[in-house]
Amino acid sequence: GDSEVLTINEQLKQENEHLKQQLSSSETRINELKQQLEYVKQNENWLKQQLDQKLIEHKNHEKKGILGRLFG
Repeated sequence: GDSEVLTINEQLKQENEHLKQQLSSSETRINELKQQLEYVKQNENWLKQQLDQKLIEHKNHEKKGILGRLFG
């Protein structure tokens, strides 16, 4: 009868709320992961810059070494 319909309705409402909460926490997690990914990308860019700087310094050092041998 009517009471059964109400019970089913209540169960569906609870399930719906539960799913909303799960969705909400999933969205929060996704945002956290996006932030972490952004940090990793920034870190990667920084490391590439550092490496480029080292390579430039190394090349300059090699040039100085050759010049030093020629004109030293």
